[in-house]
Amino acid sequence: MSAHKVLLSVFLLAIILVYTNEVYSNDEKVRGLRFYSQEKPVEERTSLVLFPEPINIKQKLELEFEFKIYNKNKFGYIFSIQGGHSKKRMEPLAQFVFHPESSSGEGGYIFNFNGKTQPIIFSMEKENKNWIKCNLKINQDTGLGQISVSGQNYQFQYNNQNIKFLSIKFGQLDFLNGDVAAFDIRDIKCSIGNRKRYYWLLEQDSGTEAIDSINGKKAFVNNPFWLIHKHFLWEEVHSGCYDKMNGVSFDSLNQDILLVNKDSLSRFNTNKNHLKIEHYTHSRPFYTDQNFSLYNQKIEELISFDFHFFKSNGQKAFSSYIPDDKKWTAIEKVSEVEENYNALLLWNRDATRLIKFGGYAHYKYFNKLQLFNFDSLKWEDLSLKGDFVSPRTYASGGLFPKTNKLFIYGGMGNESGLQALGIRKFYDLYEINLDTKTVVKKWEITDDEFDFLPGSEMIINPDDSCAYILGVDSKSDLILYRFSLVDGRYDVVSNALPVKAEGLEGDSYLFYDSKEQALFAVVRESFEKETYSKISIFRLNYPPIGVLTKCKQDKKLSLFQEIIWLALCAGAVLIVFFIVIRRQRAKNIQPDVKEPTRIRKQNSVLLIGGFHVFDKNGTEITYRFSNKLRQLFCTIYLHNFFDVDITNDKLASIFWQGMDKQKITNNRGVSFNHLRNIFKELDGLSLIRKGDQLIIDVGESLYIDMESLYSNLKNSHYNHPENILSFYQLGNLLANESFPGIDIFKENFESKAIETILQIGRNYYSQRKHLSVIETMDIILNQFDTINEKALKVKIKSLYKLKQYKKAKSEYVRFCNEYSEIMNSEYPKQFSELLK
Repeated sequence: MSAHKVLLSVFLLAIILVYTNEVYSNDEKVRGLRFYSQEKPVEERTSLVLFPEPINIKQKLELEFEFKIYNKNKFGYIFSIQGGHSKKRMEPLAQFVFHPESSSGEGGYIFNFNGKTQPIIFSMEKENKNWIKCNLKINQDTGLGQISVSGQNYQFQYNNQNIKFLSIKFGQLDFLNGDVAAFDIRDIKCSIGNRKRYYWLLEQDSGTEAIDSINGKKAFVNNPFWLIHKHFLWEEVHSGCYDKMNGVSFDSLNQDILLVNKDSLSRFNTNKNHLKIEHYTHSRPFYTDQNFSLYNQKIEELISFDFHFFKSNGQKAFSSYIPDDKKWTAIEKVSEVEENYNALLLWNRDATRLIKFGGYAHYKYFNKLQLFNFDSLKWEDLSLKGDFVSPRTYASGGLFPKTNKLFIYGGMGNESGLQALGIRKFYDLYEINLDTKTVVKKWEITDDEFDFLPGSEMIINPDDSCAYILGVDSKSDLILYRFSLVDGRYDVVSNALPVKAEGLEGDSYLFYDSKEQALFAVVRESFEKETYSKISIFRLNYPPIGVLTKCKQDKKLSLFQEIIWLALCAGAVLIVFFIVIRRQRAKNIQPDVKEPTRIRKQNSVLLIGGFHVFDKNGTEITYRFSNKLRQLFCTIYLHNFFDVDITNDKLASIFWQGMDKQKITNNRGVSFNHLRNIFKELDGLSLIRKGDQLIIDVGESLYIDMESLYSNLKNSHYNHPENILSFYQLGNLLANESFPGIDIFKENFESKAIETILQIGRNYYSQRKHLSVIETMDIILNQFDTINEKALKVKIKSLYKLKQYKKAKSEYVRFCNEYSEIMNSEYPKQFSELLK
């Protein structure tokens, strides 16, 4: 290994050591794709195509992926396989479907192979929220296939040994077969024969392409919803009007968010998104604007109380709900009252005591820690030792699971507790050991730009010692933060909830449902002049996403870290030195081929390498084009561009074959109106008719990459070949599309591309620019024709000129393997023949 490579390895190792010592996150687990089902119109449902061009199956195929159903009421396809003797004659071969009424009405999966054998039916676990593994194997040599779903295995006969090509599609098959199961998917693995391996993690957060992590193979998605968004974007699941200060709590066993009104109890079930209302036989005690509620999960008891409860001294000042009788127990009168709206209240470890900390009443802030004894019906003060916790209100807190350690974070108040002496926000964390009654200050955030006031209890994750807190930031947005309990690193891990904390009196609550693996935020908005409140419930998949950020604190590096950073600095200097020397030596042999780039992203339509549209402001609006609209646009435009007639009748024969005239007219009219509405977001684009011809009229202000490329091609001398190659490096025309009406144009584009690139490569060869020759031929071999013999020959000859003999031989071997897989026969020429 050369010296600069050794240094680079050391440098990277140092980075890894520091990184693993400073940053941690569970977000690598968040990945996957959600398929839109019947909740969307047909043209907006999701599909995923693994191989836009059918693949040669050779002897074996194995397909494996993980999935889960998010709505058990939707029938539809999960995946389908087509097969054929040639790429142009593909027929349905296998389907894997979810059926809500199979398996005795409980729902299950049906696998049907070739439409001739008895379908294989898999049962479905009722309450399984985990990812399910599916594995399909086909062996052409033995004539056997096997499919496994969640540990259920079945074999079937495979009687299609003559099939050479397969295509695999998840979700929507086509416009006429629009039934899509409501499912999520991730970790797709596919192996073909004994050599080809593909692995699509589906871990991105945007775009319509998924890249396999082994070979860089692109899979294409229509109408995607990347699951990472469900771990960052709150989803509203319920909204309604309730008492001005109704009680809010959570029954985790039954997955019910409890909304306690004076005359009724509403249970919102987080599993079914269903609201159930129970009316009491007698009204609940306490006024509608002076009520708190807590649910004790251990004894399954719901209690309510008002401000008198905080001063109870032997009296039963709280009321318990009796579900069977739908009534509340009586309370005893307490003369004193503490109007403490924002004290921290939570159950102790074994749910036998109620913990109360801080709060505000009568112009004073509190820092007293108390426990309510339900046997004696008295509040007990805890005398604490250790670090001083300033009096405060709006503090957040939580018990570390399976311990007696209470964490208290933030809030607002001051050191004296007297409001008249001013108010400040706190960004500190304290650990209180309830056994030893000892307080330890863990950290304080001193970042001047940080501004956050808690609005909920903590949800603590013991696996990474992080706490999730819902609260208000400097913009009055209600947002979710994640804090490290160890050192105070923090990050925003959600979007802002669609409510403004400024100008309203209300509360927010945060609950974790382990069965749903989701967080639920409950926001109560109570406006000053209204007698009711608005309750909104939002859902966010767990864990939320975000990388913990190091906050500004006075914290020294460890000796280990100092040594590593010194090594990093020294390594960086040496690496830069070697890079400069290496570039200096190579500056005269750089290739002329440009990196592939999109030429323009404002008021543009891009067709080369894939379909992308950007509006007048440069915002991508590709998502506005459904499958049907995209196909219509491309079909009409390409007919116009290549001077081929396109009429209403021809369009109907492509897209609406078999429909009566009235339905064709209606469908065409609706589709054209959708296109015209999208065109309004661009300058210089319109759909018109001239006689019986359909024309997409393009003005000078609109950029279309096809027109720019072909303008460059008019000069047969190719004075600026690098500009032409920058287009072709992106790939074929509409590389991710395959539908009737454009195949002939794609073939013409590909033929012209190969012809042009070969000519440019030969020109480079005559100029002895061999690095440019190699990169130019790679465009053909990677983007257009992997077994193009002319491109291989020119590339190998240039490699020989550069004395890269081993590289030339390995390229030949790779080519032979690829040729064998595609053509099902050995490549007939020897290596030496290509050097002539």
